Amino acid sequence: MTVVADFSKLFTIEEYKKNITEKVSHLDIGIIALNAGWTTMGTFCMLHDWEVQQMTQINVNHVIYGMKALMPLVVER
Repeated sequence: MTVVADFSKLFTIEEYKKNITEKVSHLDIGIIALNAGWTTMGTFCMLHDWEVQQMTQINVNHVIYGMKALMPLVVER
């Protein structure tokens, strides 16, 4: 099974629950591996604010929000 999620467009834990957790809630999940990465090359101070925000959303918030949204399935198991 594949669940496709664009982490640059998911901004809240509720969106993670709706777009990911609800799609896999019927599965017996024992392991969650969260991985994503995105960057823009260049000097940090020259990056646009939206580029830094998108990098943070994808590289940091994705892991925390994804785990928060999916953890109840593992705990339930």
